[in-house]
Amino acid sequence: QDGGVFSTEEVDFLLAHFKQNVPAEWEFMVSIAGMIRDGTNNATQMNAALISQRNWNKSKASVYRTGVLARMQELGLVDREKSGVEVTFILTESGKNKLL
Repeated sequence: QDGGVFSTEEVDFLLAHFKQNVPAEWEFMVSIAGMIRDGTNNATQMNAALISQRNWNKSKASVYRTGVLARMQELGLVDREKSGVEVTFILTESGKNKLL
C-alpha cells in the first residue's frame, strides 16, 4: 500500500467497480494518470489540458481535476510533491501498475 487510506484489496475492488459500473470515472483516472506520466503534472497544466481536450470551462476543469486527484490520492495511486507553493503530482507504483 502506498500510503492511501484503503487496503490493496479495497483499492482493487473499488477500481474494478469504477471500471465496470462508472466507466467515465475510470477513463478519467486513466487519462489523468497518463497526463502525470507524460509530464502534465501540476494543476495549471492539467486544467489547460482538460479545457483543450474536453472543451470544458476553467471552473469545470478545476472541480473535476481536484475531485479525481483527491480520490486517486486516497486510493494510493498518486502522491503530491510540494516545492514552495508549487504542487506536483506523481504516480505511485500502485498508480502506474493499476492505471497505465
